[in-house]
Amino acid sequence: ASLAQLTNAHPHHAPGSPEALKRAVFQQNARRSLSNCQSELSKRGGVHEKAKVRREQMAQNLRKARGLNSADPYKRDFSTVLATDHHSNKTGITNNTDASTLFDGQSSCVLGPETTQGPYC
Repeated sequence: ASLAQLTNAHPHHAPGSPEALKRAVFQQNARRSLSNCQSELSKRGGVHEKAKVRREQMAQNLRKARGLNSADPYKRDFSTVLATDHHSNKTGITNNTDASTLFDGQSSCVLGPETTQGPYC
């Protein structure tokens, strides 16, 4: 009787449940199919390159459909970004400024008194 109570308490974890069996079969088939596909793709050759070209063409078509210049896919350019004021109070920052100058922030730590809680006898 106690064994029946334990198995009823966790019905989703039962090893013979239909969901668990379906999942196990799916995982076995998915693993096998992926390994088979990999060997077939490597035999064909050039599959990755063809996919890259296809994706680039799709991106260019989408940019053209939206009226974007496909040769310049980004809204910003280098000179505009450098000329933008980023509200920094540091002066003398150039393209050649060392990163330690930019990221040397004053790391602050709030210290509190060490206390021991509770009444001790």
